[in-house]
Amino acid sequence: KAKRGVQEFVVVSHAIYLLETKFQVALRTTTQLLPLVARQRKAERSV
Repeated sequence: KAKRGVQEFVVVSHAIYLLETKFQVALRTTTQLLPLVARQRKAERSV
């Protein structure tokens, strides 16, 4: 029974690890895209 608990813990920690890395990538992508979006909006407003 203890072994099963360890396996579940490994699966959960791995899932959290995957979520964190995906979140970091998404965050980086968003911070890179934000200035572009802001620039486009400014360009649209000035037209």
